[in-house]
Formats: sequence, C-alpha cells, structure tokens
Amino acid sequence: MGCDKYKHSSYICFAIHFLGSNLQYHHYSIKTQSFDESLTGEAIKDPFLVVLHEFGLNSNNIIVVCDQGSNMRKAWKLLKVIHTFCIGYGIHNWLMTDCFPEMNFVPDLLDKVQMIINTLCYHQHELECEFLRSNEMINNDLLSTINKAGEILDADVASPYIDFEDFEALNENMINNDLEESIEFLLRRLKHFDLILSVAENQVIYDLVEFLGLLESASKSSTTMNLYLLLRMEIESMLNITEMESPAIRELKILLFENLNKRYPMISLNICAFLLDPSQLKSDISRYLTQNQTRKELTLLEMIKKFRIYNVPQEFTTESISTPAMSSHSTARTTT
Repeated sequence: MGCDKYKHSSYICFAIHFLGSNLQYHHYSIKTQSFDESLTGEAIKDPFLVVLHEFGLNSNNIIVVCDQGSNMRKAWKLLKVIHTFCIGYGIHNWLMTDCFPEMNFVPDLLDKVQMIINTLCYHQHELECEFLRSNEMINNDLLSTINKAGEILDADVASPYIDFEDFEALNENMINNDLEESIEFLLRRLKHFDLILSVAENQVIYDLVEFLGLLESASKSSTTMNLYLLLRMEIESMLNITEMESPAIRELKILLFENLNKRYPMISLNICAFLLDPSQLKSDISRYLTQNQTRKELTLLEMIKKFRIYNVPQEFTTESISTPAMSSHSTARTTT
C-alpha cells in the first residue's frame, strides 16, 4: 500500500501480491482513490477496511507492506494487522535522507545538476541535434579504431583476439564525453556559465552513477521477501571500502553502513521467508540469527503461531525445541 501526491492531490493505492494454489506468483493493483483529508492513521484505516470487504480478504492472512511513516504505523496498530516496511521506500530514504544531505560537496552538486536539468528540459531538441552532430565524429573515430584493430590482427595472426570489454568501455566513454560536451555547449550558448560542471564535479557524478547503478541492479534482482536477506548480503558486500575508490564514494559507503539497520532492519518475518525458500538452503545466515537472538526453528515456530497456520500442540513450545529438524509450508497473501 502506498500514499503519494500528484498535482497537489493526495492518492492512496492498494495492490495485492500472493501465491496461488500451484505456488505461482500473482500481483495486481486493485484500487487507487483520491484522498481529500489528511493522511492520518485513522484516515488510512477506513479505506483499507473497505478494500478488504470489497475483495473478500481476511486481515488475519495479510501482511501489509508500506513505508515507515508514523501515520502508516498507527494505521496498522489500530487495525492489528501484521506489517513490514517496503525496502524500496527504505532505499530511497536511506540515500536521500540519511546520506546525500550529510555528505560534503555532494548536496550542492546535486542541486546544480537539478538546475541543469531544469534549464535544458525545454531545449531537448537542440541538445539532441548537438549530440547527433558530435556523434558523427564518434562514429568516424570508431571506424578508425576498427580499421586499426584489423591491421593489428592481420599483423599478429598468432594472437587473433580483441578485448571487446575494453572496446565497449571505450565506446561508452566516448559517448559520455560527447554528451558532456553537448551539455556544456548549450549552457555556454544560453549564458549559464555558472552551471557548467568542472572536471572534478563530472567525475563525482560519474562515480555516483556507477555505484548507484550497482545498487539498482541488486534491488531489481532481489525484489521479493524471500530474497530480502540475499539483497542485504549483496548490499553489505558493496559497502566494503577499497583503496581504489574516490573520496565521495568512500564517504557515501560509510554513511550507508551507519544507517543500514535503520532503513534495512532484520526482522523474523524476513528471516522466515528466506528459510522457506529451497534455493537458499545453503546460504549462511547465522550472523543474522545471532543479531536477532534466535534460531531457525524458533523463527519458524514464531511465524506458525503468528499466522495461525495450524494449531500448535501444547507440548510443542519454544522450550521443547532442541533439534533443527522442522519444516513448514505456508501461503500468505500480501497487500502493499
């Protein structure tokens, strides 16, 4: 479930994600409506109950996924439904609230980039023409490079290999440089000399784009709850600092690590989802279990009781668990 504003009007959106009887994943947007009053916890509660009634959903079989706003937390407390926080919202706030504003130099640079975007948004055609004009020069340079590569291969038959990764990197760098020159050309023509990025500023932007691209790829490949821990592991590995990194990326990684648990908390629900995924059986999550002061069996039992999957025998308590031999299968609907 999500709330947002569009053209100064508030909207609330409900989507449902669930597994069918054949364990096939389904997801649908089921309702979007305008919201005229303040988005308080009490106000959010009513349309949520209407959606449950309209679609015949049982609140006991639902996990609500939303942002970490106080209004959301209050709504789910009033409704007494299980909820977890959306990692998409978490990553956005992790970067835009916890990290970028606290960095040296970067906040002003991002403001400058936004001003460039605002300035050039009405000059898109001119920018494209300038880019295409310069692109002809790139194509000529590429043809020259290909011809030279062919000459080298003809001269060295014993080693007929081209490093295509280097060739693609060269092509990408040439395009980036050409786009940079096109933007600078237009800014000069519009007499916005104060918006022209220096070499150092351009390098910081390139470094941020490269690092954030890795974060984006990781989040796109691990979007479901059962891969929550896998995404966390991948993100943690990205935050390892190396000697080759620029000062800006090093500073960003330190801030990201300091705020990781705040925006990416480890809770029993995520651990349980990971444990129930057969493809992740060999993954070592012992440090997360230690962090939550629990064991695999205890986590699964907690979820069985929480979702009332079946009546747990009286003698089957957390104190009686002594072996890890335990399995459970569940299908729960998730509303976001």
